[in-house]
Amino acid sequence: QSPFGAQAISADSRNSESHMVLDFQAGRDIGVGLFGRNGSSTLNFGVRFAQFQSQSRVTLDEDPDWHFVITTFARIGTKVLRLPHQAYHTYEGHFGAERSFHGIGPSLSWKSVMPVVRNGQDSELTLDVGLNAAVLFGRQKVHIQHETAAQYHAPGHGIAENPGRVPVYHHPTDAPAYYSTRDRNVTVPNVGGFAGMSFRYDNAKVSFGYRADFFFGAIDGGIDTRKTYDRNFYGPFATISIGLGG
Repeated sequence: QSPFGAQAISADSRNSESHMVLDFQAGRDIGVGLFGRNGSSTLNFGVRFAQFQSQSRVTLDEDPDWHFVITTFARIGTKVLRLPHQAYHTYEGHFGAERSFHGIGPSLSWKSVMPVVRNGQDSELTLDVGLNAAVLFGRQKVHIQHETAAQYHAPGHGIAENPGRVPVYHHPTDAPAYYSTRDRNVTVPNVGGFAGMSFRYDNAKVSFGYRADFFFGAIDGGIDTRKTYDRNFYGPFATISIGLGG
């Protein structure tokens, strides 16, 4: 459609991600903690499952040089009739990407607890630290599609020598959009750790601290060619635990 407004550009971008990490572990107390005989350490072996998914959508519409050109339409005697004609270029672009990683593998974690303040057997304040590592084997997938088109309207009557929408990749106008799909087996190393404090009273415990987890090369973030990116998660955390007794 002919643009009846001034120079303009319209862009819309939307991105979303979802992440899920599940751990199944069994632990064993390995004796004194990192900070002395009053502490304790636990070594856990198990399986970690991770799933990362992301979607991106970008739409671009542009009319960069909208303007009027005055041309001679007719001569009536000594008078010249001139009319304005609209000249413009229009550009459109559409981009979409879906990326994912699903992996599972063995995991190992270590946790050490050191009492800082203790009040009998009912309450205590502890310093908690821990490390974890895993190797995930899974599938890395990406689906990319994008299409661009341009239209030129000359300042005279009608459409110029390239009428209609002409895709940049020189496909016929009825051809499907350009797309690229990659799917491969990958191995993703994962390491992490945390440090925090816990307060226990009777059968209830409140913990807070800082946690970090790094998944190296988990996502294929490339467009025409593969390019891997890490997925890193870090920040403060807080948990509340309540025992059921027994």
